[in-house]
Amino acid sequence: QSGFDRADFLLGAFSFFTQNSGELEQRRGTQTGWYFGDTWRARPRLTLNFGVRYEPYKLFKDLLDRNQTFDLAANRAGIRSKIYKNALPGLFYHGDEKPPGYGSSGTFGEVVTDPDYNNLAPRFGFAWDPFGKGKTSIRGGYAIFYDGPSLNAQNDANNVTPFSYSVEFTDGSFDNPFLGREGLNIFPASAANKDVPFPTPLFTIVLDKKLITTYTQNWSLTVERELAGSFVARAGYVGTKATHLKSEYDQNAPIYDTSKSLSQNRATIDERRPVKDFQTISRWMHGLNSTYHALQLSLDKRYSHGVTVSTNYTWSKTLDYHSRNGFGGSRGINNPFNFFFSRGNSDLTRTHRFVNSFVWDLPRLQKGSTAGAILGNWRLSGITSLQSGRPFSVGASNNAVAGAGSARADLIGQGYPVLDPGRPKGERLAAYFDKTRFANPAPNTYGALGRNSLFGPGYANVDMSLAKGWGLPFLGEAGRVEYRRRT
Repeated sequence: QSGFDRADFLLGAFSFFTQNSGELEQRRGTQTGWYFGDTWRARPRLTLNFGVRYEPYKLFKDLLDRNQTFDLAANRAGIRSKIYKNALPGLFYHGDEKPPGYGSSGTFGEVVTDPDYNNLAPRFGFAWDPFGKGKTSIRGGYAIFYDGPSLNAQNDANNVTPFSYSVEFTDGSFDNPFLGREGLNIFPASAANKDVPFPTPLFTIVLDKKLITTYTQNWSLTVERELAGSFVARAGYVGTKATHLKSEYDQNAPIYDTSKSLSQNRATIDERRPVKDFQTISRWMHGLNSTYHALQLSLDKRYSHGVTVSTNYTWSKTLDYHSRNGFGGSRGINNPFNFFFSRGNSDLTRTHRFVNSFVWDLPRLQKGSTAGAILGNWRLSGITSLQSGRPFSVGASNNAVAGAGSARADLIGQGYPVLDPGRPKGERLAAYFDKTRFANPAPNTYGALGRNSLFGPGYANVDMSLAKGWGLPFLGEAGRVEYRRRT
């Protein structure tokens, strides 16, 4: 290389090269479910509904027979696959004998994870008129719902050697990028080639021995009361708990060497991994959960005298480990040695939310008059939305954990680090938080600031509409033209 990027480009020289054989998905599967439900009017003022659903869970089969798993004990014992002879110890495929202590005997099947068959989902609900006057109702219910197979996890596990071959290296020429590296060039690569090489250190993605089905428990209790003047008031509690949520984590995260400096640890990430000849072992597991609790209040005015109004307020709290499927950083498990470090406010949390909407049909003027045609039959409507700010985390910039996940900042001092909200608008837009209150954590620490422990500014939005319509008799009953003004 010349040392000048533009000259290198013209010469066809590169500093980094990667090639991948691609990923082809061909999965098939049948998911079945059985259910029973009934509604019973136990009393004139009490109605019950109940049921149960059964959904056996099994991952889809890959028509190209691409499935793999990794067993740490087998790796330590040096047990290798007999299907892919170059596979590193601990990696197993369809047709391989299950290693000792795996939990079940025999060979790995078309799906290397064990099925989950105990997915019974009961549900129950009731509606009660406590006073028998038809103006008050109390409703509640509880139900379990099971998720479907995680195709995302299966597809990820297909995009690695030996099913999808990839190479990476530095420095060379596009005229012949594999010059001096001819052994790496097996393209076009195919999973049917059981002698495919396994480059080391190897990055791989594997599935847990048994991916237990994700399920949610939902429960609610609502009291509704009809008031005078066409008003209806409601107060309710809603709860949700999700269990066995899927996520990836690095099963082979590097162990920090306290005898070396932070920069030395950064330079020796793969050397410090406990499972040799592997880079990241990204393992899909089912060990996470989330919770949601909410107080819901509403006051509605049914349409009468040309006016309808709906007012709703929700206080809620949502906790989870990460709010989207993904691996590493803010999208996955930050600390592979302590999953609980990632538990905090969900990205979806909005603690307070208030919404008010109305529709007002303005009084009609005398029908048939010119003034009535111009000034009558107008409709004014609007919606106002107010909500709390979204949560976020402040990350560290010094890579304090040297490749073992990601760290967050330390918070210096006491109290919430929000600057004076009474400052001029320009200053508030330039800086909402006091940046001097945050510092990088010490080496080999993940930071003291919790995930999503800070909240940004709130949100307010008002939409108004003024509309008027005129009938077009020559087009029939549906003929109509409308003028609408929105702000």
